[in-house]
Amino acid sequence: MNCFSYVSSVIASITLVGCSKPAAERKLTQSNECAANQYTELLDRQNNEQKEFIKFVSNAMAIAAPKHSEAKNAYLGSQIVRIGMDSFESRDERETWVAILANESRFNPKAKSPVGAIGIGQIMPKSAKWYAEKCGLPSDFSDEDLYLTEINLTISACAFKEMLKNVNGSKTLALISYNAGQFSKDLKRVEQMANINNETANYVTKISRFLEKVKDTKPLKLDAKGSDK
Repeated sequence: MNCFSYVSSVIASITLVGCSKPAAERKLTQSNECAANQYTELLDRQNNEQKEFIKFVSNAMAIAAPKHSEAKNAYLGSQIVRIGMDSFESRDERETWVAILANESRFNPKAKSPVGAIGIGQIMPKSAKWYAEKCGLPSDFSDEDLYLTEINLTISACAFKEMLKNVNGSKTLALISYNAGQFSKDLKRVEQMANINNETANYVTKISRFLEKVKDTKPLKLDAKGSDK
């Protein structure tokens, strides 16, 4: 959630903790002070969450893409942090999504699989358009546009969120869905795949091990400078 969202939530909420008395019973200055305090607390919480996520992303990139230049990792990392913070409410979901990116492409925006999956999130073109429409995003992009970091990351995050919804928040089943692709949307089918498909089982194990490994790695410095090159 960005700063504008926090401002909106403070303005819209009349019943925040400590601000629940009817407006007629408060002085304007007290109301303003209460809202300001609430905004500060929310912003501090966001800043702390973002700092932790920056550290996690930089650690993940140091493991999965050690040969990338610092400038490239810094640029890609800054994009991942921004889109991850905007797309996911929980730390666990954000970090799992980053682990997906690491395992799918090793954070390579130019990656292309033998079956045609494209970019840092390894998105199939047909899946990309389906999820873009599902998430209310523009879908008038070309296959080549999926090599662009922001487009690919946005659709990848959108897809993983939708998969989590489809399997009632089960991270394991959502990972199986991501590995299998767009058309494994049926919950029973995903559950069956979890029992019979060794590839998907290994995928979940790889993601879990990567998440554990990330915590012990020295972080890189991330900033917004750089490019997709």
